[in-house]
Amino acid sequence: MLHFAIKESGRSIQICCDSEGYATLVSAIEEIRATGNHIHLFAPSRGGRDLSDESPWGEAGASEVIITWGGD
Repeated sequence: MLHFAIKESGRSIQICCDSEGYATLVSAIEEIRATGNHIHLFAPSRGGRDLSDESPWGEAGASEVIITWGGD
């Protein structure tokens, strides 16, 4: 489970994950670092399986997260 939620009217982002979600996030970051590009993570509601549509507490989350490598 990997879940991103926007909090405090966009001033904060909460990330909630278990071991599998942590592995997904680390893998995505390693991939974009190697390619110098970006990656999209999608929830089932957007046809993906990287993100969870809801947190363990039933809160809705982001259905897409884009991680972009900014370089060194």
